[in-house]
Formats: sequence, structure tokens, C-alpha cells
Amino acid sequence: GLTGDILPILDKLSAEVDVVISGHTHQAYLCDYQRVNPAKPFLLTSAGRYGMLLTEVQLKVNTASRKVTSKSARQIIVQGEAIATGSTKLPLQTEFPVFASDSAVSQLVSTYRTAVAPLAAKVSGVLEGGALRIANSAGESVLGRMVADSMLHATSDIASGGAQIAFMNSGGVRADLVPESSSGEVTYGQLYSVLPFGNNLVVMSYTGEQLQRLLEQQFNSGTNTVTQPRILQVSNGFSYEFDLNQPAGQRIANMRLNDAPIQASSTYRVAIQSYLSTGGDNFSTFTEGRDVTGGMIDLDAFVAYVRERSAQQPMALPTTPRIVRR
Repeated sequence: GLTGDILPILDKLSAEVDVVISGHTHQAYLCDYQRVNPAKPFLLTSAGRYGMLLTEVQLKVNTASRKVTSKSARQIIVQGEAIATGSTKLPLQTEFPVFASDSAVSQLVSTYRTAVAPLAAKVSGVLEGGALRIANSAGESVLGRMVADSMLHATSDIASGGAQIAFMNSGGVRADLVPESSSGEVTYGQLYSVLPFGNNLVVMSYTGEQLQRLLEQQFNSGTNTVTQPRILQVSNGFSYEFDLNQPAGQRIANMRLNDAPIQASSTYRVAIQSYLSTGGDNFSTFTEGRDVTGGMIDLDAFVAYVRERSAQQPMALPTTPRIVRR
């Protein structure tokens, strides 16, 4: 069942290669690639994400011929201490080993944790409730809409032509935003956890036809498929429908901006992150944008947006769907 962009890379490697330690997919796997391609007897490994696994690779080498005679690997679960993520508590699991922390690393982490604590604890706004990444049937989430709205808000007044639409990649929204008390207050540290990558905002021009093509790429581009679509989060005022029963290129319909139909030949200003602007997440159509202008860091835009919208009263969450799945 091995699929994805790793396959053409592996098939270009010499059969002299013994082990391929891969990454970026965020998946955990140990594969005997010879079962996929007999001419390529690789051991293919990946240790997942967030340091939760350590892949231990064992090789036996004939020192005379300098050839690997056998190879194997196993995944070791890295369990150090109980953790909490949002409102979820994850206790230590007794069926797996527990590894002690490294004193030097712990001291380094403690130094920076102490230094950043005042900034992380600073209240950045007040929400009516928790903004979650849980997606509805159309692939939208409350927090995804909220981030897209902050991007639009930060770029709509650019003198050379402000943005009318903003797109946010779902995978870039990294943590739920849940107030830690009944007051609804959220801190800078929590907002940072939502957008930790420090991407710059970029505004570019696209035609309606290009918008159609890039939205089609949610279902038909690289690892973006009908069975595993990658849905972009969209800003307030933009909406569309999609039907996965339609053939490729005909799945997107009824694109609208402020209730007016998107015209194929018209030009629209779109705000995205620098990651998407270079074709990230298989959205190659984004690289066709013209009239590029820059913007602030996405986190800064998000912090300013939450602070402004909750200055007088708790910020209302964007719960109304903008994407319709037929």
C-alpha cells in the first residue's frame, strides 16, 4: 500500500543503497521496498512526528567485502513524562518503557521556558468559547476560518491593492485554541501554538479561472485526492460548493465573493502564507500569482486580529460554513 512522492525518489536511487531514512510525511513506517520494486532492495523507514518514535536501525556488515549482509529496524516509543494538550491529559502508559530526561537538554529547555514565560502568559484576547480544528463534512473548521479571517483583515488595506480573499492550509493550524478558564482569555503562548511557523503573508492576483483550478487541486494534486482531500480554509465573504462525484476539473461550483459570482476572466487579490505561495501542499497553481505584495508574519496578524475583535467584548467565533459539500 505504499504511495506518494517517495516512490519516484526511491526508483531513481542506486540499488547500492541499503537504507533510506525518510521524513516530512509525518507518518511512521518500516518498509521492505524490495517487495514493491525487486530491483531496489531498500529498507525504508520513517519515525513519524513530534519525536514520539525513535527508529533503531541494525545493520550487519561484512568487513572484508564492505557490504551490508542484513538489515532490520524497529520503532521505539519515546515516552518520558505525562503531558497535557489542551483539555486532554495523556498519562504515562505502563506497557511501554519510560525514558529519563537528559539533564543538559532539560537545563537548556528550562532556561528558555523561563525567559519566554512572561510573553507566553500575556493575555492576547477573550473568546466566546473554544475554537477547534475539528473539520465538518466539507473540511472546514472554526479555527481555520478564524485564521483565514485574520489573514484577510491584515492584508485588505494594502495600498497597492488589498486582499479580497484569504486561503489558509489546514495543516498549518497546529493546535486548538481553548480558553483555560471561564473568563475566555487566551494567551500569546496559545496563539503561538496555533501558528508556530512564522510564515509571511503574501498577496497576489489570480483570475477566477485560476481560483477554480487551485480549488480543484484540493482533490487531484499529488497526495491530495478524493479519498484524502486537503481542504483550504477560506475567509469570510468567499464561498463555493464541491461535489466529489463529479469528474476531475468539474468538482468546484458556485464560487462567490460577497454573494457575487466569481468571474473566470476577472482578477482577484488573494492573501496566502509564503508556504502556499511557493506551491506548498501540492497547490502548484498558487505559483502563478502576479503583482506580489508582502505582509506581516501570520502570527502577528492573528494576535492583532484577536486583540482587536475582543477589545470591547468576547470575540464571536466564525461558526457559519463557507464551503458546501453536495
